[in-house]
Amino acid sequence: MNVVELEKLQAKWGDDLNRRFDVAKRLDYYHNNQTHYLKKAIKKAYPKTAEEMLDKYEYTYPLTKRILDDISILFQTPLKLTIDNENLEKKFNEIINDTKFNSIMAKVNLLVNLTDKVGIIPVWRDGLELDIITADNCFVLQDPENPTKIKELFYQIGILENSPTKAETVATYVRWTNETQSIVDVDDTGGNIQNERDIVPNRFGIIPVVWFENDITTNTFWHNKTNHIIETNEIVNCELTNFRYMMAFQAFSTLVTVGIDETASIPFGASYNLKLPFDPAETKTPDAKYITPNPKLKEVWEVINNIILGAAQSVGISADSYLKVNSSFNSGYQLKLSKQDIINRTMGERPFYRPKIKDLINLMLELYTQNSDKNFTNAQITVDFGELTFDANPKEKQELRAMELANGTKNEIDFIIEDNPDLTRDEAIEHYKKLQDEKKQYQIGAGLIDAIK
Repeated sequence: MNVVELEKLQAKWGDDLNRRFDVAKRLDYYHNNQTHYLKKAIKKAYPKTAEEMLDKYEYTYPLTKRILDDISILFQTPLKLTIDNENLEKKFNEIINDTKFNSIMAKVNLLVNLTDKVGIIPVWRDGLELDIITADNCFVLQDPENPTKIKELFYQIGILENSPTKAETVATYVRWTNETQSIVDVDDTGGNIQNERDIVPNRFGIIPVVWFENDITTNTFWHNKTNHIIETNEIVNCELTNFRYMMAFQAFSTLVTVGIDETASIPFGASYNLKLPFDPAETKTPDAKYITPNPKLKEVWEVINNIILGAAQSVGISADSYLKVNSSFNSGYQLKLSKQDIINRTMGERPFYRPKIKDLINLMLELYTQNSDKNFTNAQITVDFGELTFDANPKEKQELRAMELANGTKNEIDFIIEDNPDLTRDEAIEHYKKLQDEKKQYQIGAGLIDAIK
C-alpha cells in the first residue's frame, strides 16, 4: 500500500469516527449527559466569563428526551404478529414474549428517530435474544457496486467506553461477512484490522443484522444529515445558562461613589449614614448611589421558550400538547387532532418498518430452528400495527362504549381486552364471567331473592 492509499484510508476512518462521535453525542443528549458539550459551547461563545458562568450557573435542559419520547409512538400499541402454522403458534408467541419483541421495537423506533439508523441482531446465549446495534459502536465496509448495501460489518464488544477514542487504542469487534463470523482487533487511530480469530462459518449466508430506518439513503449506507433537535438543545442550554447568569447580576445592586477615597471603609446597614466629603475646590460633586442591571429578562425568557416550542412544532408537536395544556382539549377527538401531525408522521413510518420486522422475525425463527427441535422453515408471518390511541375524557370513553354496545360493533369482552391488553380472549371471557357472578352475589336484595327461591 503506497502513501496516497494509506492517507485515503486514514481520511475515511477519520470521517467514520466523526460519524460515530455524532451518534454518541445524540445519545448523550437524550440521556441528558450534556454538561461536557455545554462547557465547550460556553467557552467558545463567552471566553472571558465562561469560567464563572460554568462554575455557578450551568444548566442543561432535557429537550431531546422530551421531544423524542413524544414522537416515538409507532409501537405505543403492541404489534399483532401471527404465524400461518397452528402447530407452531404457541411456541411462536413464547418467542415473541421471551425476547420482549414489542419493547425492543419501541426502543428501536426511538433510536431511529434520534440516530437515523439502528440494527438488531438475533443471538443465541441461554436462549434466543435480540441485541440492538447503535451506529456509534460499529462501522461497515460498503458494497462498491451498491453503496447503500454492506459487504462487511464490525461491531464493538467487550467492556469499552461509549466512544472508540476515550481510553483504548485497540478495540475488539465482531466481524460479519456473508461467509464467516470472527473476532478481530481494530486500531482506533487508523482503523487497521488485525489479529482475526475464532473464525466460524456464517450459517445464515447473509449478515444477520436487520437495519431499521425511516428514510431512504442514496449512494451511501449511513444517513448524512444533522439532527436539528440536538442543535436546538445545544442553543437552549447555552441561553438558559446565560439567562441564569443575567438573573444573578440583576439580583444584587452595586454601590457607586464619586468623591470618596477608594480605600475608605463604607458602612452598610439600615441605621448607618454615609457622609459625603465636600471640597469647594473640587470640580466634581460627591455622590453615592446604587445601580442595578436591568436586562430584559422577560423578553429573553420568551425567546428561549419560543425556540423550544419551535423545535417541538417542527416535528409535529403542538404548543398546547408540548406544554400539557389539558384544558385546551375538551374531548379525546380534539386531543387526537392536536397530534395529527405526529400521527401522520408515524403512519408514514410503517412502510419502512413492516418488511424489516418480517425480515427480523424470519432471522429469529431461523436461529431458533438451528438451536432447537422446532422447525420454523417456510413459516409465513403477518404483521399488523395497533391503532394509535390517546387518553380520552373518562365520561366520553364510557359514552363511546355505550354507543358501540348499542350498535353491536363491540361487546364487553372487547372492552376488557382494551383495558387489559395482556389478557387473551379466553382469559377476558373468564374475567367477565367472574364479574357477572360477583355482581349477582353483591347486588341489593340478593339474599332475599335466594330466600324466596
